[in-house]
Amino acid sequence: MIGQDRLLNRIHTFTYNTFPQASMFVGEYGCGKHTIVNDISLMLDMPIKDITLDISNNLLMDSYISGIPTIYLIDIIKAGSSKKLIPLQNSILKFLEEPPQYAKIILLCENTAQILPTILNRCQVFTFEKYTP
Repeated sequence: MIGQDRLLNRIHTFTYNTFPQASMFVGEYGCGKHTIVNDISLMLDMPIKDITLDISNNLLMDSYISGIPTIYLIDIIKAGSSKKLIPLQNSILKFLEEPPQYAKIILLCENTAQILPTILNRCQVFTFEKYTP
């Protein structure tokens, strides 16, 4: 990813044991948030499961039972309208409060203005540099 050297260098200092259990990547549309998640998946040797549109109590129970180290991806941008955003964030909060020990949870968003403070407090936030023409 061009122009994101500082962020990439920071990410590559982590190992499976030191990578945050919950993290949030913040950046404008098209900056490379999904690309960096794929990079993290390779680095940690963990599959990605996008649960943005499928976060539910059943999914949470399944994640505890499976025992498979997994990166759970939640793309807040996909949530769309603010009507969907609050219920989604409440579900995210439940997942963040008691995540499976072997899970890494990665949230993606364009800005943190609409994110509940309780979610922000549970995540390590990584911010993409702004791109210039």
